[in-house]
Amino acid sequence: MINRREFLKFLLTSTAGFYTLGNNLLYSSKLPSLVDILPPFVDSMPVLSKAFMSKNNIYIMEMKESNHRFHKFLFDSRVWGFNGHYLGPTIEVSPNEIATVSWQNNLPKRHLFTIDHRIHGAGTNVPDVRTVIHVHGAKTYDIYDGYPEDWFLPGNEVLYQYPNEQDDATLWYHDHSMGITRLNIYAGLAGFYIIKDNNRDKNLGLPMDKYDVPILLQDKNFDFFGQVAYPESFEPEVYGDFNVVNGKIWPYVDVDPELYRFRLLNASNARFYNLSLEGLPFYQIATEQGLLKNYVCLDNILLAPSERAEIVIDFSKLKGEMVKLTNDATAPYPEGEAPIGKLKNVMQFRIKNRASKGYFYLNNKAIPDKLDDLVNSNATIIRDFTLDMATDEKTGLMIHLLNKKRWDDPDIVKVKLDDVEVWRFVNLTEDSHPIHLHLVKFIILERQSFDVDRFNKTGDVINTDISRSPEDYEKGFKDVVVANPGEVTTIKVKFEGYRGKYVWHCHMLEHEDFEMMLPYEVV
Repeated sequence: MINRREFLKFLLTSTAGFYTLGNNLLYSSKLPSLVDILPPFVDSMPVLSKAFMSKNNIYIMEMKESNHRFHKFLFDSRVWGFNGHYLGPTIEVSPNEIATVSWQNNLPKRHLFTIDHRIHGAGTNVPDVRTVIHVHGAKTYDIYDGYPEDWFLPGNEVLYQYPNEQDDATLWYHDHSMGITRLNIYAGLAGFYIIKDNNRDKNLGLPMDKYDVPILLQDKNFDFFGQVAYPESFEPEVYGDFNVVNGKIWPYVDVDPELYRFRLLNASNARFYNLSLEGLPFYQIATEQGLLKNYVCLDNILLAPSERAEIVIDFSKLKGEMVKLTNDATAPYPEGEAPIGKLKNVMQFRIKNRASKGYFYLNNKAIPDKLDDLVNSNATIIRDFTLDMATDEKTGLMIHLLNKKRWDDPDIVKVKLDDVEVWRFVNLTEDSHPIHLHLVKFIILERQSFDVDRFNKTGDVINTDISRSPEDYEKGFKDVVVANPGEVTTIKVKFEGYRGKYVWHCHMLEHEDFEMMLPYEVV
């Protein structure tokens, strides 16, 4: 394995492969790619820092540009983040603890990436650099939800208040600015927001403290010198060659031979992850909005963009061994190409030699049985929404839509506070779409295959197979649901919390930025 000095020497001497054509600097096709030469598992996975309140009991979250090294053999890259770091510190609160956050925009006035002004909401009539933060999964007032049009400029700050009147859950925060969400999150404007009840976790026997580890997954592309790279013009989906975990490419992490709780978050723009551990099973204990009624033993787990899962891994019988976490989900999902070779790598666990406690149990009686309340409730309204593909008339670009509507369509969905509704997503596209509703949590009822050609001709949903219940690891409260192509995906949701205007959208960020997002109003 080469060391950093040898690698940098290679980069410098490889400039002989560059040549000039007109005013353009090009390089020889013989130059190997970073994927070919960059070794995996040479960086330790960073432990994400925790946010602390100021003397005024306010979390200060300053967005700013900094430098970050994604791999020890690469040069530093310019990135965005919070409080001087790539990604943001983890905000931890207790249920019902009111949290006030000062979101401060101290970013430069020039964006890290090229702005495609053809995208709705990102025209030349608005500044290139603007932000608004959404706490994904939070039940909060609409003025603090991070509405895409509520962006603010460098040199400004906003105070948002989160009541946290909800169950323990692994949430996350990220930028939600109209037309440039995909760019701002890719640049680094994301982090964990965890609602945690330590007494309950202790009573349940769940791993705690250093054995409770948030893991933020992304995929990225880099130029040959390690600068984060994003396409200059719009692409319907963007996938990276490198899996990045808590800010490092293919890292390793040293673990004790104990039980660990990992809070997994897929924060990629478009990539799905189907994660597995070289023959080692793990136990899922929670979905996005809280604990499952019963934990589920899994060999692999599928995570769409913005989905979270809490899992427990038992390393007690693997003293001195190493195991890899890998991904084999296709891109695009589900009909694209699967990663091969090094591209499957996510991270490596290195198990130490020491004693183990070896305990894990889940006392179901300690879990509030709120799930059945929603399952058995009567829905007041059933709504059907199509997921569509279309060609944008102005740009000629292929875009995705919800119900064939665009953001500025005046006919928005209005729901009544505390009503229970059933929403059905009729997917007419070739992609699986992770659909996210702000403010609320919901349950998945079923998925049903249907005749797409017949629907396109007549508008009738003709079932072609028996309905499928959600996977066992989905049978909890969710705020994201994967709607697969050729299927009707049905959820039940109670619109509890607050009145106001919120949004729902696909969480593949390129889709979201170009019209696959609509407002809805709670009245």
